Amino acid sequence: MGRSKSAGKKEKAGSTASEGKQKKGGDKKGASKTEEKIEEKGDVKSGQPEAETEAELRVDEENLQIEKERKTLMLDTPNFEYDFLLNNIREKLAKPLSSGERWAIPTVDVIYEGKSTVLKNFSEIVSKIRRDSEHLFGYLQKELGTSATTDKVRVIFKGRLTQKQIQDRINAFIKEFVLCNECKKPDTHFEKDDRVTILVCEVCGAKRPVNVRKAIK
Repeated sequence: MGRSKSAGKKEKAGSTASEGKQKKGGDKKGASKTEEKIEEKGDVKSGQPEAETEAELRVDEENLQIEKERKTLMLDTPNFEYDFLLNNIREKLAKPLSSGERWAIPTVDVIYEGKSTVLKNFSEIVSKIRRDSEHLFGYLQKELGTSATTDKVRVIFKGRLTQKQIQDRINAFIKEFVLCNECKKPDTHFEKDDRVTILVCEVCGAKRPVNVRKAIK
């Protein structure tokens, strides 16, 4: 009997030990499964910010591209309304005499025929200063103190006159009846205000009266 009791105790102890090992093994497996689940959840959580960051970057890149295209469109698209109005104003303005270039007083071209002095380029001078040929013709006769004849192309003065004498009178005529006193441009014309003749500048708009009748013979 003593042996059977001792054998029973040993069997009981063995079964208890095996149960303990199984329990420990089960605990380890449970712990490993729990750790795997935690790691999986951690992976999912850690992946979310990366996905959100990539999406934000794509949105930022798209916004930058849209802004770039908008600026390019603004630079390349002309302002048709402004250009149309500007061209319309330019067409209505009188064509400038000087055309934006440096304007020079015409130089007289003089030759002599016997006792007469011939101004060869009279018509060219009249065309350049945009004044009436009769106005300039009468002015030169009065200022030079001699009679003359003209065929509208040239003027023939009685007597021998120097080139300087004629040039000085031409210069004086231009200063009095052509050039603007304010901006010194030759782009001017005459307007009538009752009995007064007004010199009007087409560049700056300045006006001044001139005594045209005094100059004409």
